[in-house]
Amino acid sequence: MRTVSVRMAATIAELNWAARIRCAVFADEFAYLDPQHFPAGREVDGFDLLPTTVNFLGLVDGEPVATVRLLFPNADVAARCNILRGLNIERYLELRHILPDMTLAEIPRSSMLKPYRRTGIMRHLYFAAYEECLRRGCTHWVAVANTETDCQADAATVLRLLERRGWWLSDFDARHRKPTTAPAASRYPLYSEAQREEVRLGHGVDVPLPRTLELFASKMGMRYFGAPFFDGDFRMFAMPLIMSMRDFAAAPYGSLPAAA
Repeated sequence: MRTVSVRMAATIAELNWAARIRCAVFADEFAYLDPQHFPAGREVDGFDLLPTTVNFLGLVDGEPVATVRLLFPNADVAARCNILRGLNIERYLELRHILPDMTLAEIPRSSMLKPYRRTGIMRHLYFAAYEECLRRGCTHWVAVANTETDCQADAATVLRLLERRGWWLSDFDARHRKPTTAPAASRYPLYSEAQREEVRLGHGVDVPLPRTLELFASKMGMRYFGAPFFDGDFRMFAMPLIMSMRDFAAAPYGSLPAAA
């Protein structure tokens, strides 16, 4: 049986691994990010260097294979960007109806190398992030989830499916500060025209959600809000999401399986 473990990326070498994994997944494998923008094979930004950022590494048999990043509020970023909390998500989304007693952390850049996607390592990573958020007094996670499509019609279909399953919240909203237009020709269509029409008419019970969105909602208790928007960096439509620490604790990923 493989050994699974998680650690905070506390050294330059460990941060280097996190950046390499992100580049391997987002640029090299899926080409969401343009591989030509990463000649060194590392996906990194200024948030990785902040004291309010925590990168986690997931290891299988001692080898780094997955990573998750937590961003906590940062006063310097807030002042520089004229936003409320200094989270990266606020630079392009105006989060509405967030209550004053909500203490937010952002959880972006989750990625795992393809050969290890059945090892359960992401469950351990998300649980480690959850424990760190509890330690810091965080009450909610926010993020944006990749819909796995750059087709506007398919993004609208995803929203209808989320609404039908009760995984979309009307209590919150988000407005994109600088909307980006999707390409006329889609590289990543999700559904056939027949599937889109079935869902539009209120049918299509067998039409699947993107796997990541399904996992976030069913396994972690995350809920979506607002409307899909085109993420110009990742060149895909994305959905804002929010999750309370209480909901995560009650979800399947809110505990780790007992050791054999």
